[in-house]
Amino acid sequence: MALAQKQTQIRIIDALKQLETAHSVSFSYNPKLLENLWVDPMSDFENLKSSLDELSKAAPLRFDNPGSEFYSIIPIRSNVSFEVLDRQTGEAIPVVFAKVGLKDYAYLYPTPVKFELRNAFVTDSIELSSRFYSAQKMTVEDLIESNNQVWLEPDTLYLENVTVMSYTISGINANIEQQSMEIDMSDLGLIAGETDGDILQVLKTIPGIKSPTGKAGALMMRGSTYDQNLMYFDNIPLYHTGHYFGTISPYNQAVVDKVDVHRGSLPAKWSGKVGGLIDIQTKSEIPEKVKGGALANTIYAGGYINSPIVKDKVSLFVSARTNYPEYSSAKMEAYSELNLQGSRVGSIQTGKDNNLDRFDVRFNDLNGKLIYKPNGKNEVTSTLLRISDDFGFTILTPDEDLKETGDSKLFNWGMTTQWTSSLTDQWNTSLSHTYSVFELSQVSVSEQSGNEISNKNAKNSISDNRVSLDMDYKVSEKTDFNFGYSFAQQNVIFDETEVETGMTKDKHTDDEGLTHSAYMSAKRHLGQKFILEGGMHMDHFSVTSELFLDPRFMISCFLTKSFYLKSSAGRSRQYLFRSFLNDFDDFRLGNQFWNLADSNHGVQTGKQYMIGGLFDKSGWLFDLELYIKDTDGLERQVDPRTLETGSLRTIGMDLLLKKRFQAFDLWGSYTLSHAETDFSEIQDAYFDQTHVLNLMLLIPRDRWNLSLAWGLMSGMPVEIPTPRGPGPDQPTTIDTPYDDRFPIQHQLDLSATYQFSKPEAAWKGVVGLSFINLYNKENLINIFQNGVKPDNPYRYGIGFSPNLQLSISW
Repeated sequence: MALAQKQTQIRIIDALKQLETAHSVSFSYNPKLLENLWVDPMSDFENLKSSLDELSKAAPLRFDNPGSEFYSIIPIRSNVSFEVLDRQTGEAIPVVFAKVGLKDYAYLYPTPVKFELRNAFVTDSIELSSRFYSAQKMTVEDLIESNNQVWLEPDTLYLENVTVMSYTISGINANIEQQSMEIDMSDLGLIAGETDGDILQVLKTIPGIKSPTGKAGALMMRGSTYDQNLMYFDNIPLYHTGHYFGTISPYNQAVVDKVDVHRGSLPAKWSGKVGGLIDIQTKSEIPEKVKGGALANTIYAGGYINSPIVKDKVSLFVSARTNYPEYSSAKMEAYSELNLQGSRVGSIQTGKDNNLDRFDVRFNDLNGKLIYKPNGKNEVTSTLLRISDDFGFTILTPDEDLKETGDSKLFNWGMTTQWTSSLTDQWNTSLSHTYSVFELSQVSVSEQSGNEISNKNAKNSISDNRVSLDMDYKVSEKTDFNFGYSFAQQNVIFDETEVETGMTKDKHTDDEGLTHSAYMSAKRHLGQKFILEGGMHMDHFSVTSELFLDPRFMISCFLTKSFYLKSSAGRSRQYLFRSFLNDFDDFRLGNQFWNLADSNHGVQTGKQYMIGGLFDKSGWLFDLELYIKDTDGLERQVDPRTLETGSLRTIGMDLLLKKRFQAFDLWGSYTLSHAETDFSEIQDAYFDQTHVLNLMLLIPRDRWNLSLAWGLMSGMPVEIPTPRGPGPDQPTTIDTPYDDRFPIQHQLDLSATYQFSKPEAAWKGVVGLSFINLYNKENLINIFQNGVKPDNPYRYGIGFSPNLQLSISW
C-alpha cells in the first residue's frame, strides 16, 4: 500500500471499479478517504473473494456484504503512538497540538514520552505543531513510515498566538498574548457536577471566577458582581443571570463555537461595564450535509439542526430547549430549594402553616443563525436569540380564607446582523447592528374571603440598539493596529403600580442614554521577548454630557519558551447598573431591576491592575496572578427614599497548579482575596471569601470520562439585617451563634460519561451521570436581609443534586 503513485501500482478506486464491472457488484465508500490509496495489481482478478481479501491485506479496509450484489467499504481506524522531537537538540517536546483534516487544533494527551492519535486512518492528513516550533504537515502513513517519530524545526518567530492548551480542562485555553481565556466548545472536557457543557458552569473552573451560591449565572469575577460583567451572545447583551433565577445558562451550548473571557483589564475595544468580559460566539460553519443533535436530562430537553441551503454559500443553524413544566426531578427540587428559600414559597415558609396550591416553573430558549459566505473573504451572519421564563404560585391559608398569588416573567430577545471582510491581506473589518429587548415583571395579588386587598405590579425593561464598526490593520508581522466606533441607544423603563385598601400608588420612569464610543489600540512585538499593547477607549454619555478617556495597557514578556511574565492595567465606565445588595436574593425581582446613570445615579468607574507569571513545561503548569480592582460610584438602597453611594475594592491572588500524567490530569486552583466596601464605613463585602481552594481530577479512558472536584471555601461575613419597621416578618433582633464569619464551606462534585456509539460511527451517543454536593454538605451562606424568619434566618448553598443526561448527535 502507498499514498504516492508507483509505476507498478494502481489506484484502489480504479481496482474497485474494475471489480464492479467484472462481477456486477456495487461498492459504497467515501472517495475522499480512498482517493490517495495505491495498491499492487491483483494476482487473482477473476475471483471476487480472493480480490477483496487481497485488498484487505494491502489497505486497512473491511468489506461488509449486506446484500448479494452490494458491498460497504468500512475504513479500519486505529490508534497511532509517536514521539515528537526537537530537530536541533533531539529532546522530546512535551506539548503537542494536532490538526486532523479540517478540524481545529486539539491538545494530545501524552504518555511519558509518546503521544497518541486516536481513530486515525492512513490517508488522514495531519498537522502537528507546538509553541515555538514550525508546524509540520503529513499523512498518518507518513507518520507510521517515519518509525513513529516527528522532528520539528524551532521557530524563532514564536510570539504570535501563544496559547496554553487545556489550561484547566480540555477546551479551556489560556491566550498569553491577549491575557484571556478561550473556551473551545468543540474540544470541551468533562466538568465535575455537569455533563451538558453549561458554559457558565465551565467558567467556575477558572481561578478568580466563582459563584458563592452555586448558581451557574451568579458569577463574580475577582470581586465584581454579576451586573458589573459584560456578557454578550453574538453581540447581543444579556441583562440577566439565566433560566430559573440564574441556575441554568439561558442558551443552548450546542450552538456555541467559542467563548472569550477576560478576568482583568479589558482590551480597548470593550467598555460599558467595570468588571470582566464573557464574549460568547456561535458557530459559523457551512456544513457539507445536514448536522443535528438532541439532548435530554432530568430538567430540560433540546435539539439543534445545522443545514446547508446553498452548497458552500448559505446555511441555517436552529436550536431550541424547554423544561418539563409538570415534572420535578431531584435536581429541579434542589434548584427550587436553593432559589425559594426565605421566600413565601419556600418549604420553611409554607410548611404546616400554608398550602401551596399552585407552583409553575416554565422556561425555554430559541436560537437561530443564518450564515452567508459569498466568497473566501466575506461573511454575513444574522443571529436571533429568544429567552423566556415564567414562574408562578398560589398560597392558601389552611382555612382558604387568605389567598396570595405571585407571577414573575422574564423575556429577552435580540438580533444581530454582522458583516466581516478581509479587504486585503492587511485590512480586516467588521460592521454590525444589534437590537435587543429585556423585560422583567412581577405581579402580586392578595385576596381575603374572595375580595382583593392588595395588587402590586412592577415592570423593568431595557431596549438596546447599537451599531459598531471595527477595523484591524496589520502593518507587519510585529505591528498591528485596531480601531473602531460604536453607537449605543439604551432606553430603561420602570413602572410600578400598587393598590392596597383602595389606595393607589404609581411610579414611572423612562430614561434614555446615548453613548458614542471610539477606541484605538496598537500591538507591537519588541524583539523576541516582549509583546506590548496599549490603547485608549473614549465614551461620550449623553445623559450627563460627560466625555471619558480610559487608557488600557498590557505587556507580556517571554523569558524562556516555558516561562512568561504578564501585566495589565486599565480603567472603564458603567452606565447601566443594579443597586449593590448585602444578599444573594435573586428571587426578589426588585433586586434585579436596572438603573441608568443620571444626575441622581452617577456613572460607575472601575480600575484594574494585574501582574503575574506562567510556567509551562514537561506536563507541569503553574500560573500566578496578583491583582487590585477598585470600583467607585456604587449605590446601596438604605431605605425606600435613601440611596447611599460607596466603593468596592478587591485585592487578591489567583494560583493554578496542574500536572498532566499518563492516565489523568490533576490540578488545583487557589484564590486568596479580600473584598471590602466603603459606604458610610469600611467593612467586608457580603460575598467576601478569603480562601477558595478547588481540586480536580480528570480521567479519560477511551469511551469513558470521569471528573471529580472538591472545593473548600472560607465562610462569608455575618451580616445582621437592619429592621425596617414592626411586623410579624420583621423581628427587632436576630440572635445568631456565629461571630464575624460563618463556618467553612466545602462540597464534592462528580461526573461520568460513556460514549455508547462506536468511534467510527457517523453519529455520536453519550450518556452522563452527575452529582453536585455529593455528600449533601449544608453550606451556610448568610442571613436573609429581607423578610427574616426568626426560627430560620439563614440562606444555604445548593444541596445534593443528581442529574442523568442523554445526548445524540450526527
